[in-house]
Amino acid sequence: MEIEFFDEKADHNSSDLMRWLRDEGVSEVMFDRKRAPLEPGGMGGDFLPVIQASLPYASATLSAPAVLLIIKSIGTWLQAAKRKTKIRIKCPNGAELNIETDGNKNVDDKILELAKLCSQHSSH
Repeated sequence: MEIEFFDEKADHNSSDLMRWLRDEGVSEVMFDRKRAPLEPGGMGGDFLPVIQASLPYASATLSAPAVLLIIKSIGTWLQAAKRKTKIRIKCPNGAELNIETDGNKNVDDKILELAKLCSQHSSH
C-alpha cells in the first residue's frame, strides 16, 4: 500500500501522517518513507513524500483488516488537523484513488470509496 502527497506541504504532511500511522499501531505493519533513486556519485536518495505500508516479511501481503485500519486512520488524520492536502492512495490490489481536501471538507465519502476499492480482488 502506498500513500503519495501532491501539495505544497507534501514533505511535512507525509512525515506527520507516517508518525500518526505508527502511533495508531496497526498490528505488524511497518510504515516507511520511500527514497528517490540513487544518483551516480550520490550518498543516498532523498526521501520522497510517499509512505509505504508493508509487513516485515517480504512474501506476505497486507491483510484486508490491516488495510481497512490504515484507511480509517488516514481519514481520521485528514479530519483531525483540518489539513489542505492532495494525496493518492494505491491499494495492495493495484486500485488507486485521489483525495483532495481543503481542510473543511468532509472526506468520509472518499474514505468509504477507498475502502471499497481496496477490498475488491485484484484483476491480475
